[in-house]
Amino acid sequence: MTGNNLTKRPKHIICLRVLFAILILAIATFIFYMSAQDAATSSKTSSGVIVKIISALDNSYKFKSPQEQKILIRSLQKIVRKSAHFCIYGLLGVFSASFLATFKLRFVGRFLISQGFCSLYAVSDELHQRFVAGRNCEVRDMLIDSGGCFCGIIVILFFVYLTERRKEVNSVMRKKELLKQNQSLADKL
Repeated sequence: MTGNNLTKRPKHIICLRVLFAILILAIATFIFYMSAQDAATSSKTSSGVIVKIISALDNSYKFKSPQEQKILIRSLQKIVRKSAHFCIYGLLGVFSASFLATFKLRFVGRFLISQGFCSLYAVSDELHQRFVAGRNCEVRDMLIDSGGCFCGIIVILFFVYLTERRKEVNSVMRKKELLKQNQSLADKL
């Protein structure tokens, strides 16, 4: 790419690319950080999140016995952890699809590159956990992560499609209006 092409690119596109690249890096770093926690720390982190959620939704939680609280937290651990996987990777999918939306690529290209990147990151994340004390590598988590990416990517690409389609329709409408005005001028002459 020549320097001339770079200067012709709108500045807002470059700013969006930089923003989405930073967001991708931030979410990937967060995922890496969370995966680097040993099993005890990770469990304590998710338990803390569960307590905050339960406390916000159920005022009677604080009046339960410590044993009842532990049972409730333990029963929600898996759901909260898997939901967190899905949501955080959904964000990674949103940011990667948004980044690729700033390039002139077809829908399939945007989707395949985004999904490929996110799924590879999910695999690398699970492999990383294999080397962390008390953690393991689970294919189920890779599938949940990839599913979260898929949903995030599809949402963004759907909005991109609608936006691009609206631009096309507006362009056709403008052309028709200009043709009508030209015909009107020609009739007057």
